[in-house]
Amino acid sequence: MDFGSVVKNIIAILFLTWLFFRLYVSIFKGRSNRFVGLLLGLAGFWAISYILEFTFFIKAFEYLYVPIMVAIIITYLPEIRMALVTEKRRGNFFRSNSTTASQVDIALTACWSLREKKRGALIVFSRNVPLKSFIETGTKIDSEMSLQMLMTIFAFDTELHDGAVIIQNGRLAAAGCFLPLSHQQDLNQAFGTRHRAALGMSEESDALVLIVSEESGAVSIAFNGTMYYDLEKDTARNMLISLLSAQDVNTSFKEASNEEQ
Repeated sequence: MDFGSVVKNIIAILFLTWLFFRLYVSIFKGRSNRFVGLLLGLAGFWAISYILEFTFFIKAFEYLYVPIMVAIIITYLPEIRMALVTEKRRGNFFRSNSTTASQVDIALTACWSLREKKRGALIVFSRNVPLKSFIETGTKIDSEMSLQMLMTIFAFDTELHDGAVIIQNGRLAAAGCFLPLSHQQDLNQAFGTRHRAALGMSEESDALVLIVSEESGAVSIAFNGTMYYDLEKDTARNMLISLLSAQDVNTSFKEASNEEQ
């Protein structure tokens, strides 16, 4: 191995080390140290084997690195999904939301009508992260959003009223959808399944979730893994419109949080 090859190899190793470090700092820090540790360990072991010309290990890597990477990705799929969601929130990629202020007003009118009837509800507003997998758990509707439709779904004991309605691109995409439950351990004891489902959805996507509590009548919003509980109607409207129309997600989130407070 000549000097030029050694230099190129060292540069490649340093670049890989920097790349994995940036992934750790910007995406995975606080989510899965073990995931990054495995990647760094494998990269480091390969680099040492390559520099020291350990032919056996180099050949082994050639045959095993694909199944090893697949196994790691499958094991840490939830962390990878959350990392991609975080990056989409930061970069505002794949923006497709077109929910209007009038549609927000329809949803809120339905929520306040339902709270008077002591009926619960879950209404999900899709933003940038696609919700196809969640839509497929319910009954596809793909209709214009209307007060009558929402009240029909939630105000009566139909097969759809226990699940969530998903609003995507300003249309009622599906009803009776199942949402993932949050695994947060320090939740308010008053939070039931609806609130846990709303939080879980906000943790796994950048969606906004409106919740009407069947027990207390409180109308709340879940976003970014946080529950904004028992909101006034004007506050809920300002938060929804601000976050659904945001070009700068982080700035809008801060403004909406300040408005709620």
